[in-house]
Parts: sequence; structure tokens; C-alpha cells
Amino acid sequence: MASILSNSQNVLITGGQLISNSTRIEGSQNGIDLLRQRSALSALLDSSERFDPPKCAPDTRISIIHEIIDWITNEDDASSMMWLYGPAGAGKSALAQSIAELCRKEKRLAASFFFSRTALNRNDGATRRFVKESIEEDPTIFERANETRMEQLVIEPLNRFAISWSNLLSIWMKQRLGCFVESHPRLIVIDGLDECLDPKIQCDLLKAIGEATQRLKLPVKFLIASRPESHIIHVFNHEPIFQKVDVSSINLALDNDAHRDIRTFLSKEFDAIKRTHPLREYLHGTWPTPDSIRQLVRKASGQFIYASTVLKYIQSPKHRPDDRLSVILGISPAPSHDTPFAELDALYTHIFASVGNIHAVIRIFGILIIRRSERDSPGDFTTPSAIERLLFFRPGEVQLLLGDLLSLIALSGRDTPIKVLHASLADYLLEPSRSGKFHVDLEVVHSLLARYYLKRASDVITVYNLNPIDFQTSMTSFLAHCERASRTQELQQYLLTFDFASICKTLVARHKAWLVLNPFYMWFLIKSFVRLLSGEIFQNAAGMDVYLSQQLDAINEFLIRQLKSSVTDNYLSDLVPRIWKRPKYTNFSCSHTRHEDDGQCLCRKIAIAACTAQYLTILCQLFYWDYNGTFTANIHIRYATAVKQCFAFLSIDLSENQLLHAERMVRRFPTGRLSDYVLTEAHLNCAAVLLPHACYTGDLVEYLSQYTFLPSLTNRHPSQVDELTKEIVSYLRDVEPSIDVTRWDYDHRWDYD
Repeated sequence: MASILSNSQNVLITGGQLISNSTRIEGSQNGIDLLRQRSALSALLDSSERFDPPKCAPDTRISIIHEIIDWITNEDDASSMMWLYGPAGAGKSALAQSIAELCRKEKRLAASFFFSRTALNRNDGATRRFVKESIEEDPTIFERANETRMEQLVIEPLNRFAISWSNLLSIWMKQRLGCFVESHPRLIVIDGLDECLDPKIQCDLLKAIGEATQRLKLPVKFLIASRPESHIIHVFNHEPIFQKVDVSSINLALDNDAHRDIRTFLSKEFDAIKRTHPLREYLHGTWPTPDSIRQLVRKASGQFIYASTVLKYIQSPKHRPDDRLSVILGISPAPSHDTPFAELDALYTHIFASVGNIHAVIRIFGILIIRRSERDSPGDFTTPSAIERLLFFRPGEVQLLLGDLLSLIALSGRDTPIKVLHASLADYLLEPSRSGKFHVDLEVVHSLLARYYLKRASDVITVYNLNPIDFQTSMTSFLAHCERASRTQELQQYLLTFDFASICKTLVARHKAWLVLNPFYMWFLIKSFVRLLSGEIFQNAAGMDVYLSQQLDAINEFLIRQLKSSVTDNYLSDLVPRIWKRPKYTNFSCSHTRHEDDGQCLCRKIAIAACTAQYLTILCQLFYWDYNGTFTANIHIRYATAVKQCFAFLSIDLSENQLLHAERMVRRFPTGRLSDYVLTEAHLNCAAVLLPHACYTGDLVEYLSQYTFLPSLTNRHPSQVDELTKEIVSYLRDVEPSIDVTRWDYDHRWDYD
């Protein structure tokens, strides 16, 4: 018959003993000897194998220790069990050790057991004689069912002690005579329950303890310390026995004094280093600085294991403490042979090693720890429901995957952000030399987020009443993450199926009013998208050039149709050749093969098509979207109005105002540096193309006759300003041949005769 703790070296807690099922009973032996053969002596409270066990530092955990001691000593408290739980490294074992030592001094400790991945424990108590008698009465007890062993090795010995003459006399003397009597054992400490390798055994032990509390005649209390694993939570919340048993609990994650206690601990340990370290005379008097301690406290996140690990590294007598603190703070690199966080890394590695679908879990943690873009909302996209949408999981899958990691995270509900409890966890996951196979590749995480935001952006087509601000936010985040992503197969395939042209068409068709309020959005959208897909990330990606070329052709055809519904296409015959003649395209060259039809490389065709699309968005803004609020059926008057809008844009002082609308748009497109330079040049070119088609209105004539180019404009775009100046002078002389143009002649040295 397997023991209740068969996967933990077959140990069973009794009144002061831990029984093993690893040997057979032979002959007639003393009950205690038989028990000792089945015990894990390494888990004694003061076992040599647990030399220097963790315990609370002086002046720390004071309020929690007082709370537990009050619970132990208060006979009126109805709860017979207390669950001390918290994140990994929160100090549960140190508290359990400190409480056990305090109770042993006061002779209140009946038994203790300290689970470990490598060692186990037992402790003798006042019920020794009764345990011995139970074993000697039935030496085959070790072969019985779990319930029988709990009955005969825990409940019966403690109940026999409860009705023993010594105990009854002590009770009578205390009640009747008020005499001082020796305290009797009333506490059993079980630490590290989650360290037992088999979750089923953990649950069985908890249920057995719950049953025992209902049948014990002594007011024995059980202090159980563990991480908040999902199966342990389930036992406490749903097992029938715990509907009858009153269980107190302390969540160390909610300890408001933890940060203060860690600061106290660090300060005292640093003082000790300055007093005792062999190199203490070389330490500066102000070392460590208050800011250094603040950084360590913040990194600890209320978990003592971080502070303890850091100090063990810094305290090394063979190294300079100040140098090692610099390594911890990231000021200096760690020597190649150093492992500053070895103990902490071992803890994290052990926890992740117990996870089933580690590939999916690492993706989730990558999303939780990645640095967000400006438009990301961590609160919105770190909830289980949002992560499930992002990773295309089924509802409830995140909760299942993270159920065994509640010592690292706080998981409250589907729509509540998941909280990472350890600030140091991100450092572990992001450093391959520390996390190994559990390493989080941020470029892969960026590709996951880019794919998700691209899908959200696609909803503008399928969701008729989608808020365009949601689309804008999604595209901004997509561009930001995609720029830092690795070119995964999933992301590349998703991009090739992304109908960018239809997105642009839908924005123009359904959200024209929003585009009026957000001028130049389409300009930057097209520019950013093409820049990204033509850049280094997707360089030589199969099918990407063809995809871009087709999408841009579709966009241009659509925008031209939109413009033709409002104005004639006279400007197009002038505009497109002007774009082609720009120096950046006439000198354009790359290594790609030439197109069969016209001998041009596909890269050049994409660049020209993208620039054409951007120019068409400005023309749509000037005509079709009519953002100036003025509409007239007279096409030449509309040309004149459009020209005036171009000059109004150009009259903004670039050196001081930075084109307020354009600057606002730039912040929404994080890919590359999208300065206003090209946008300004586009307005100069559009004005030069449209002005010959404009009618001669007194308003425009007066405006142009008084117009002066800003010095910053003439310095940055001399050739475009000169070309537009020719058109201005020609326009003014056609209206009034006698008009004085000497001012233009003086400024630009043109001979207009």
C-alpha cells in the first residue's frame, strides 16, 4: 500500500514522527525504533542537513509573527488550521521556521515537517509514548490504508495524551488552583507542502489533516505553509471537509510591511558588511547609497528571496562588495563565471519546469513583461480574455495554462489584468544565460502583438460602425511592434493577406468626417506602411514586393476615381510626371530584376506608386474632403480655394510651429522619422500644379500679391520655391499685366520679361 507521502520519500507525519513506507518490519522491535526507520530525519527542525535554515531576520515580520502566535495561544479561536501562503520567495519557510523555534522554546510544538525538493523532516514531541504504544500494538500499521494510518498514528496518540493523567491534572490545576503549569504541545507545523512532488498527495494530506481536526480531543492547531497552487486552493474551497473546518489564512502578498521589512533587512546586512568584510576599509562611508537600497527594494517586490540572494552574492569575502553591488544594479557587467542570482534562478527554473505547455506559457509571460508602445494599454491587454484573443486561444485557456504559476502571478478574473508578483522575473526570462529553455524572445513577442493589432485594424472593413480611433490605435501599435519584431512565418503570411487597399478605401468611404478632423492621416498611414514593408525586416521576403505594388495600384485607382467625381483630372497629367522627376526617383537604383514591361525594377515602381498615393491623399483633402468647409460647383473656383489652402499650410513657420497637424500625426506613426520636410515639398508641388488651373478671383489675387515665402522655406526648398514663384508671377500678370512684380524679381532674381 503506498504511503500518503510516497512521492516525498514516503513520509507520514505523526505526533512528533514522520513515518516512511520504505522498509519492512522484521522481528520484535521497539515502536520508536520502527518509527525511526520510516522517518526522514533530514527534515528535523534542527537537522544538520538543514544547517542555517531560513528564518526571519530581527525586526522583520513582527506583525505577522504576532498574529500567528496569537492564533496559536488563543484557545477561544475556532480555527484549528492556518494556511500561510504567498508568492515564491515571499518568506514562508522563514516564518514557519521562526514560529516553530519560538513554540519549541515554549514547549508548544507537537511536530514539524519541512518539505523540500531534496530533504524531509520529523520532530519529537510530548506524544512520543502514545505513538510508540500504537506502533507496538499493531506493527503492520505501515501497510494499512492512509485513513487507518492517520487514525492510529496521529489521532489516537494525541487523544490518548488528552485523557492521560498528566494532562488532566495539569488542566485541573490550572482551572481550579490557578497554578502555573507547563504548556502542552498544541502546534504542528507543515512547511513547503507544494514542494511535495505529487499534487494528489498534497491534496490527500490536506484532507487527512482536515478530518483529523474534527476528531482530536486536544486543541491542536496546524500551521501549513505553501505557495497558492491551484489544486491546494481547490481543496480548501471545494472539499466537503473544509466546509466544516474553520481555516484561517494569511496572504503574504498582501503584507503591507514587506517592503519596509526588506529595507530594514538590507540596511542591517549592509551595515554588517561594512563592519566585518575583509575589504571594509575600502568601502566609501556613504556606501551603499539610499537610491541603491531603493532599487533593491523595488526589485524585490516584497519577496525576501531576492534580497537574500543579492546579499549572499555581495557578502563574498573574496570579492569587493561595492563591485558586486554594481553588478546587481546593472551598472557593471557580471564576470563570465559569476552567477549573481543563482538561488533565485533555481527557484524560477523549478517552477517553470513543472509546467505542461511551456511554449504557450512563455508566450503569455512575454506579453506580460514586454515593454509597451506609447498607444498600448497594459491594463487592457494583460487580462486573460485579451491574451486569449491575442494568441487565438479558446476562452478559459489562459487560466488553465497559468493555474500552476500562482506563486509568480496574481490571477483574479477573466477581465482583470494579470499581475506579475516578481519584478526580478522579467530579468530572468529575458536573459538566456539565466533562463535557458524558458527564455523569452522579445522579437517573437513583438511579432505576436503586431499580428494581433493587424487583425484589430482589419475590423474596420467588417465592423461597419467601428470607431476610427480604434483603427488608428491598432495601426499605431502594429507599426511600433512590427518594427521591433522578428519575421515569423505567421506574421509574414498574415501581412500578405492584409487588404491594406480595402482598409484605405473603407476609411475614405465611411469615415470622411474623421479624416477631415485628422488631416494628413492618410499621408502618414501610407508612408509608414510602405516604409515598414520595404525595410530591413521584410527585405527579400517572398511575395512582399508584389503585394505592395498591387495594394498601391488599387489605392491609387480608387483615389483617382474619387477625385474625378469632383474635379477634372487636368492636374494628374502635371502631377505624376512631377513626382517621377524628383531626384530621389531619377537616381533610384537597386539590385532587383527589372520589370518585363518597362524595364523598371519593382522597388522603384513601389516607391513612385507610394509617393503618388500620398500626393493623391493631399489632393483628396483639398478637393474631395473639402476640409476648408467651402464647396462650389465652379471647378476653377475650387482650384483657387485649394491653392490658397496650400499657401496657408506653407505659411506656418517650420522652425517654430512644426506644422501642428503634421506633428500630431507623426506621434501616431512610430516607424522612422517622419519629418514635415516631404509634406511641405508636396504642398509646394501641388500649389505649382494647381495654380495654372485656378480662376482669377480677387481674393486669391490679393492674397498672392501680398504673400511672402518664409526664409526657412526658401532655405530648405529653393528649387520648389523658385518654380512656384514663376507660376505666381505668371498668374498675377495674366490677371493684371501692369501689376508690379519687382518684389518677386528682387527676391528671386527672375527675369519675367
